[in-house]
Amino acid sequence: MQKLDYYCTQQQFLLKPTTNFATFKIHNLHMNVSHSSLLRALGTFLVSPLVSDRFHKLSSEAIEELMAIVLKNIYFTFNRKLYRFTKGCPFNLPITDLLCNIYLHDWQMSLLREIRLKDSFYGRYHNMGFFTWNASTDYLERLFDERQLTLDSDIKLTTYIDTRVEFLNAIIVNNRGFLETRVYHNQEEQPFLLPYAKNHPRLRHRQWFRYALIRAGQYCSSFEDFEEERRYIEMTFLTNGYSLDFVEYNLRQFYSRFFRSEYQIKD
Repeated sequence: MQKLDYYCTQQQFLLKPTTNFATFKIHNLHMNVSHSSLLRALGTFLVSPLVSDRFHKLSSEAIEELMAIVLKNIYFTFNRKLYRFTKGCPFNLPITDLLCNIYLHDWQMSLLREIRLKDSFYGRYHNMGFFTWNASTDYLERLFDERQLTLDSDIKLTTYIDTRVEFLNAIIVNNRGFLETRVYHNQEEQPFLLPYAKNHPRLRHRQWFRYALIRAGQYCSSFEDFEEERRYIEMTFLTNGYSLDFVEYNLRQFYSRFFRSEYQIKD
């Protein structure tokens, strides 16, 4: 968010009143990506001149062959039966997570070249991306259509283009050339829910209280939006049975750590 704010406020004329924001999300990648697509992306990555610090005892071909062996031997059990992944891969293996990120890196390159040519801001988090766009939206939609065709048939790409978008639990708005951001809450989800904590819930929730306030400080471009989000966080804890003393104590801890010179919080 800080980099986006710098792009929009410090770089002159890059955020215009007509600038659109675009988001994309690739669905079911881990479930439906073919092993051949993963290996093809890995091969492209290994011969890229951008790759440094190679492990010189293994050639690119050897690494690809080893990864092919790994992908052919990923098994899981269900109802006392043994199954093998013929496509897709599990979420919880670092090696397959790395392969999917390499696949996404390869997939995004042609889109990224267009974005860089237009001096736009770009960011990606796993299978979701966000960028600014000052050119024709029709042209951008054609680019997205082309990117969809490069994905495996069972993988769906969803996109959104507007002056107001939601991305990573943030609302991002171009208000006539001025950037406005705040925390996004999905109206279809039940409000005032705390994250599930199996062990030491009070400790976990105290950590989450601080995290939620830090996120509010980073996301909210106005003090009024920050105050509204702060009240939402307080109501979340009070609704879930935490005392007002707990809320006020953790709020004082937050202010004393991050805003010591600006705020004097008194009992």
